[in-house]
Amino acid sequence: AGAPILRTLWERFDISLLLTQSGMMKRSGVPSWLLCFLYVVGLISNCSSVVQMADLAQKDSLIKLMLKPWRLAQYTMSRFFTASHAWKTFGKKRVGRLQQDELTKLQEGDVVNLDDTHCAHPYAKQLPFLSWLFDHSTKTYSWAMNLVVIQAVLKSGLEYPLFYSIWHKPENKGEGLTKLDLAKQMLLMLRDSVECRLWVSMDRWYLCKDFFAFLESNQFDWVTKAKRNTALFR
Repeated sequence: AGAPILRTLWERFDISLLLTQSGMMKRSGVPSWLLCFLYVVGLISNCSSVVQMADLAQKDSLIKLMLKPWRLAQYTMSRFFTASHAWKTFGKKRVGRLQQDELTKLQEGDVVNLDDTHCAHPYAKQLPFLSWLFDHSTKTYSWAMNLVVIQAVLKSGLEYPLFYSIWHKPENKGEGLTKLDLAKQMLLMLRDSVECRLWVSMDRWYLCKDFFAFLESNQFDWVTKAKRNTALFR
């Protein structure tokens, strides 16, 4: 029952409207919100490619009904997701809409998880968002996309993603935005729609005095884990 439940939530939070307001209208005649809806259903169904997602559109009864006026080809989805769209604008609108609902809005004392993760992609080394990165969890190097993410964790137990940014490894050390810079940007974006005081939970990689000062000046409390050899000075 994944697709019917998702359709109910989709309409409850006005996702189609938010996509339209972000400038995403149509691709090859198919409404963009329908392509995004199918993509999310495909992720829930563990589809590993847009080819499988396009095949799913011919098997799921609800999606077949929704797509009845259009013929969906695999390249329609591929070209939509490789085109440039205002995803950050959509993300801000989505988070703002979630704060208007009593069940999903962040309140005083709720938690924001901050972390980064590697999405390995060993077959396309020339893609601009991939870098040769060391994964500390597996102790190996791989071609991967490095995502910095923040996630909401409410006292009710509900969790949902807030924002993400792709960190680009600079050619010369010290150039470009760091993961701390990206984290600051996303937390400031969150402040556009959430004013209450929140906790930021993060791993010890983010143990940095400058970052702590930023959090406290923007009404965030924080918690992390220090190594035994870490010395903090007021």
